[in-house]
Amino acid sequence: MKKYKEKEIIKEVFWDDLTLKEFSGIVDKSIRTISRKISQGKIHPKVIKSKCGTTEYIFNNDNIKAFLYDELPKRSR
Repeated sequence: MKKYKEKEIIKEVFWDDLTLKEFSGIVDKSIRTISRKISQGKIHPKVIKSKCGTTEYIFNNDNIKAFLYDELPKRSR
């Protein structure tokens, strides 16, 4: 009987199309803080109107990198 090696499956995780709540969990900041950063122009998510007329923000990987870079201390940049 032959023994086969188990193949390792490597998956890349793409952080595209995140909601505001998911984004706040990843960057470990409150929804209010992220809303402030959006109004200050530091984060540029996609803005979508939902069916009921409310504004929804959709974030991608670039938004995460930009936000985390802005949160670094000044000396480590």
